[in-house]
Amino acid sequence: MRRVKVEKADVVIGFNKGEHGDGRPFDGNGGILAHSFSPTIGALHLDADDNFNHRPKIGNNESDFVWVAMHEIGHILGLTHSSEEKAIMFAYVEDGLTRRALHQDDIMGIHALYPRE
Repeated sequence: MRRVKVEKADVVIGFNKGEHGDGRPFDGNGGILAHSFSPTIGALHLDADDNFNHRPKIGNNESDFVWVAMHEIGHILGLTHSSEEKAIMFAYVEDGLTRRALHQDDIMGIHALYPRE
């Protein structure tokens, strides 16, 4: 990964608050943590009002930045939500918990979208 000018980027990541121009406003602390757009747009927006932590151990009122980012990158790659609670692509993130490993359901979803040749 390297930083490039926005017009050359495949994916643009930003921390935003409230209404930020994409028609999907954030709700402040709690609730919606992030959203992203498919490969044709390649945008990942995180709610700047939420309390993210990237460390392996996080507090009860913090959301795992790595888990949320992995989840949203999954959407950018074309994955939808999983019904598997242990999957990165499960629709809900619980404060105070970290999840950094892909579940078999996440892996199978990517393989279905991008099969090995």
